[in-house]
Amino acid sequence: MNRAHSGRTSPAMPKRFAFALALAALALAACNSNYNPYGTVTPIPSPTATTYSPNPNISSAVVEVTVSSQPAAGALVSEATPDPNGNLSTAAPIAQATTGPNGQVTFSSLTPGQVYCWWYNFSPTVQSSNCTKYWQGNIVYLGN
Repeated sequence: MNRAHSGRTSPAMPKRFAFALALAALALAACNSNYNPYGTVTPIPSPTATTYSPNPNISSAVVEVTVSSQPAAGALVSEATPDPNGNLSTAAPIAQATTGPNGQVTFSSLTPGQVYCWWYNFSPTVQSSNCTKYWQGNIVYLGN
């Protein structure tokens, strides 16, 4: 029996090596194709700037004073507008009021959009203050 020469000059590639080579090629292709095994990824949109528009119908603010995280009843709270540089000036309060049993007090007749400052003196040397134009519909917190 005479066998014909197949023309092959090198030995056949082992099946294990061929399988490993194919697996490596697949892995390389997956890495370069932005493949994500967890599905598609949606980018998080960047925040957009919003403009503040005060409500012309709200002209009062609620201020809450706490001491050691507890409501401070009977606390004298002062109110003022900031000086031209935007700093709190405690020299001449435009209003003062005392908190009720829940540690809160309401200041009325405020101008929407205006920055107001409120402060409470815990002692002659310790003060809590808050200056904000976002007092409409929010509680202004003072204390610790």
